[in-house]
Amino acid sequence: MPPTDTAPRNLVFLDTETTGLDDERHEVWEIGFIVRSPLDMEPDEEHLYQVAPDLSTADPGALHIGGYYQRTQRTGPTDRGAVNLAAAAAPQWSDPRAVAELLAPILDQAVGVGALPDFDFRHLRRWLRRHGQCWSAHYHHIDIEPLVAGYLQAHPDLAPAGPPPWNSNQLSAAVGVDPKQYARHQALEDARWVRDQWDAVYTWPSLT
Repeated sequence: MPPTDTAPRNLVFLDTETTGLDDERHEVWEIGFIVRSPLDMEPDEEHLYQVAPDLSTADPGALHIGGYYQRTQRTGPTDRGAVNLAAAAAPQWSDPRAVAELLAPILDQAVGVGALPDFDFRHLRRWLRRHGQCWSAHYHHIDIEPLVAGYLQAHPDLAPAGPPPWNSNQLSAAVGVDPKQYARHQALEDARWVRDQWDAVYTWPSLT
């Protein structure tokens, strides 16, 4: 049974690496996400998949930022469908259709959480449709930056967020999450960074 409007929903902390900024020209090549059940006794599920993109239209700057060539030079072929690199012993490419078939039901009516998530979600919508699936997450998604900024505005003793645009590293550090502890521009690491900021806000002592 799908969740009602008042029922607790899964949270999916999600990030992607892409071959560029334009979702009409560029492609997703790495998807990292963490699934959290509303039932506290269930541990978070971590997922990381690499899917071989078409590089003919790639932005070289985007490939450099994401470390595409350095991080995929040892990625081997696979005949195993969707290979979760969060648990795999060696990096392997996943079949994109298998990853899409796995991801679509996980997203179904879940609340997506990310850092500037419109970028990732826009790319994933197009990518899912290309591989025979659709984006079915709840239409209310959450951007971690304004969430943390709003929290800091209500707690100026920590560090006032100030007016936008905000510095995401400063916001994160202000709630006790050191951004230097994460390998940035890697999809699962960025998803962990978002998740840990969420936890910092929702478990801060003043909230208990």
